[in-house]
Amino acid sequence: MKKILIIDDEQLILTSLTTLFRRSGFDVAGSIDAHEGIRIGKQYYPDILIIDWMLSSDISCLDVIDAIEKLNPDTKIVVMSGYPKLEITAKLKEKEVAIVCEKPVEFNDLLILINKLISADE
Repeated sequence: MKKILIIDDEQLILTSLTTLFRRSGFDVAGSIDAHEGIRIGKQYYPDILIIDWMLSSDISCLDVIDAIEKLNPDTKIVVMSGYPKLEITAKLKEKEVAIVCEKPVEFNDLLILINKLISADE
């Protein structure tokens, strides 16, 4: 069972994605707090990290990605953002981010993308 860690400071999005992926057979952990998300990642070793670009935290999305990648360099990164995809992709150019999604994201479309990402990795 693939492990997904979701970090999003919007509780509704976090809860909705957690429910969607659990019902789809994934092992899911999540947090609305970036620091807590990193702590979870240290124990959880996710296969996939789904993270919001703009976290209400003193650490950035990039900091969280760095921390998770140090724990598990094979973690696939998925970034969601309300900003235009091209703008975020340019800022992530030095990171190995598998998927960048613009918010609002259609949850079923995200599920399809995650399943394709897993299939391509197997």
